[in-house]
Amino acid sequence: NKAKLYIAWRWGLLLPLMLAWGAMMSAGALPALTWLGISAHDPALSGASVVISDGERLLRAYGSFAHPNIFAGYLVLSAFLLIRDCRRFPRLTLVLLFALGTALALTFSRSGILISAVLVLGILWHSKFALSVRRATASFGLGFLLTAIIFPTVFIDRIAEHSGIERLSVSSRLLSLEDGVRIFRRYPFFGVGPMNSVPVIAENIRPGNALWSYEPPHFTPLLILAEYGLIGAAALMMVVFAFSSVFRGAGVVSALWLGLGLF
Repeated sequence: NKAKLYIAWRWGLLLPLMLAWGAMMSAGALPALTWLGISAHDPALSGASVVISDGERLLRAYGSFAHPNIFAGYLVLSAFLLIRDCRRFPRLTLVLLFALGTALALTFSRSGILISAVLVLGILWHSKFALSVRRATASFGLGFLLTAIIFPTVFIDRIAEHSGIERLSVSSRLLSLEDGVRIFRRYPFFGVGPMNSVPVIAENIRPGNALWSYEPPHFTPLLILAEYGLIGAAALMMVVFAFSSVFRGAGVVSALWLGLGLF
């Protein structure tokens, strides 16, 4: 039953949302939940994704995912689906969208915030600013803004890159993009295979550095091209377009927006 499946999916949003809020309210740490396959994250330890708030390391929201940026992508995709079908269970939808907005702010993900703004504008334009869509969008945006007001210095730092940790983050990502381009130039058609970009960088692109310093390209289209090549990327886009069939009546437009959201 499609309606029951849709309701189950909405209830499934609650767990990662509760984990995001729980970590923030428990001094910014996320304990290990082995029965869910979730490892512990401590902002005091190196390797944790953190931001600086008033001189203190603050853990970014992981939800039930391996990295805050992945969690942000999940939140953006969920918001996209909820806003698009906001006329179904409208009250529950508005509450969930508000919660998704707060959780997205807690990820402090620049890419997630940027793509959510693009998707929201696209949905508004495509719906011709229908009242139900405007309400849903306002709920999502209000949740984000109210949470961002609590951490204004963090968001300013994420944009202006005042702290050393933000400058290091940007420089390492720029270097990872250069590595991705080099991999694609060497293996343009079939790539290096899934999860193999880091070993190839360490062995063939920039050998001799500490292993922990290597990162995959932090740009999904480039990562796909590096690991799957042109042929694999084309196959993946076919899957995305096939998946867009769930948006009946929208066709190519929904496929393009969904593909943009996944990237």
